[in-house]
Amino acid sequence: MKPYILLTPGPLTTTETVKEAMMTDWCTWDEDYNVHIVEEIRNSLVALSSRHPDEYTSILLQGSGTYCVEAVIGSTIKPGDKLLILSNGAYGDRMGNIAEYHGIDYDLLAFDETEQISVSYVDDYLAHNADITHVAIVHCETTTGILNPLKDIAHIVKVYGKRLIVDAMSSFGGIPIDLQELGVDFMISSANKCIQGVPGFGFIIARKSELMRCRGVSKSLSLDIYDQWETMEKGHGKWRFTSPTHVVRAFKQAMEELTEEGGVTARYKRYCENHDVLVNGMRTLGFETLLPDEVQSPIITSFLYPHKGFDFKSFYVQLKEKGFVIYPGKISKADTFRIGNIGDIFSVDNKIAVCDPVYPVYVDTNAMAGRTGDYIPEQQKWSNVIYMPCTAETNFAPELPKETPDIIYLCFPNNPTGSTITKDELQKWVDYANKVGAVIIYDAAYEAYISEPDVPHTIYECEGARTCAIELRSFSKNAGFTGVRLGFTVIPKDLKSGDVMLHSLWARRHGTKFNGAPYIVQAAGEAVYSEEGKAQTKAQIAYYMNNAKVIYDGLKAAGYSVSGGVNAPYIWLKTPDKMTSWEFFDYLLEKANVVGTPGSGFGPSGEGYIRLTAFGTHEDCVEAMRRIRNWLI
Repeated sequence: MKPYILLTPGPLTTTETVKEAMMTDWCTWDEDYNVHIVEEIRNSLVALSSRHPDEYTSILLQGSGTYCVEAVIGSTIKPGDKLLILSNGAYGDRMGNIAEYHGIDYDLLAFDETEQISVSYVDDYLAHNADITHVAIVHCETTTGILNPLKDIAHIVKVYGKRLIVDAMSSFGGIPIDLQELGVDFMISSANKCIQGVPGFGFIIARKSELMRCRGVSKSLSLDIYDQWETMEKGHGKWRFTSPTHVVRAFKQAMEELTEEGGVTARYKRYCENHDVLVNGMRTLGFETLLPDEVQSPIITSFLYPHKGFDFKSFYVQLKEKGFVIYPGKISKADTFRIGNIGDIFSVDNKIAVCDPVYPVYVDTNAMAGRTGDYIPEQQKWSNVIYMPCTAETNFAPELPKETPDIIYLCFPNNPTGSTITKDELQKWVDYANKVGAVIIYDAAYEAYISEPDVPHTIYECEGARTCAIELRSFSKNAGFTGVRLGFTVIPKDLKSGDVMLHSLWARRHGTKFNGAPYIVQAAGEAVYSEEGKAQTKAQIAYYMNNAKVIYDGLKAAGYSVSGGVNAPYIWLKTPDKMTSWEFFDYLLEKANVVGTPGSGFGPSGEGYIRLTAFGTHEDCVEAMRRIRNWLI
């Protein structure tokens, strides 16, 4: 089956690392599992729920989010208590169904599906109904995506001294919530929502003092939250019944990735940006949102059918064929469909094209992302990568690929060959990318070394590049920052995939997964652009290019076939006597005590070559040429 991305409120598309975490078996009696996985999850959930977590504890429970909602209602409402349910959608109504099944005394205040729960109405109701003991509300109603005013409702509930139950299924982990500040007594969520785990269990975060009141209340064996909590406490993470081990381990990984992203605040920011991109794009296409912007959550967005004859099923099938799955609508008064903005989205089926030979990180990073298919050792290639040979016959420049790629990696001046292409030649690539809908990732790390006037310093010198190209720049090569790690990426706002701005997607991804370079490093980068910094880098580049000339001329004089060294600090040396790259590497090291880089490490077409670099002292370069003349000729 063709893989697809889940644009839903959960289950959702998870990271590859979360999926991989499920590939190990665990013993439910083992301390490695109970103490170091389950207990760490429980503690992390409590820490995530409040800045003052001491008052709270957590309970993990097998089953879906609804299981946990039923468990809380069935374990907290005693005979003589009365529950007030605030509902403006299917999940609030479901609480009423649960109360019916359990024979619980309750009232349900029903609000329109497209309206927030009214704070003043709840205030008035509690003022005139003193028998209410508990209030239950859905924070983010997944039916529509409406975000209810939890802070204001919680305040009213506490003013009247009632206990508060919150279904935060579609908000916890994705929208900042502090249970202690709000006065929430029981909060319910699920593993497969904003924390970006996989389905299999839910959890409750409970005020300890209120949980103690739940002992002996539940009429269900498996849904008794007090017994589940007590067993976990005494057993240091041991579940009463069989634990969903693989799912739990995946959830721990998801929790760790939430922390790495920057916590709930960073994830909320990402979801908001996702929502903005989605809504702006859909409105451009003529779709209208069901809800006004001021009550819309960033988690899931409902859209109205564009016209009366709109065939959602056909729309769904077409989207799925393109690799995306959405939800149908779930309200009674309008024809809608829903699109989720959460999850971790990677296009693993994008096909890349790379120069051969080229800097290997382009292929390696895509292999890590799962885009490259299977590795074929005998060919030294990946099955799902388009290799564009750059040989002496093509003047070490690639030709337009016969197979259409989604992403094209170009590096000029090239590492390792030092070759370049003219502006006219680069324009052909820009025109091609715009024609086939591909994105060029253009590595211009060595642009400062360009000396020939017809060689472009940036791809944006070409007409139309702003709609198809991303450019990478580095401080390592022009300013000697190797090891300091500083660079930047240029993504024009004109660059779109369909109607989606890649600039916005990149900003969201980069802003949430990378906290930025250290300030001291940024300050150094700024100094590069000062007048003194410009002068120093210019002098340094001239020094290295003089080294390159020494190496190039020395090898030429020794009778070797070489290229590069004009617009880049690399010399591409053809190995003599049909030696392999590694054979000549050994020969050069043994005979002359000179070290280069075997060309085969840069791709199949690099075999039979070796790369020499001008990064070094002038004296070392002169000495290396002397040794080669004396010992290899």
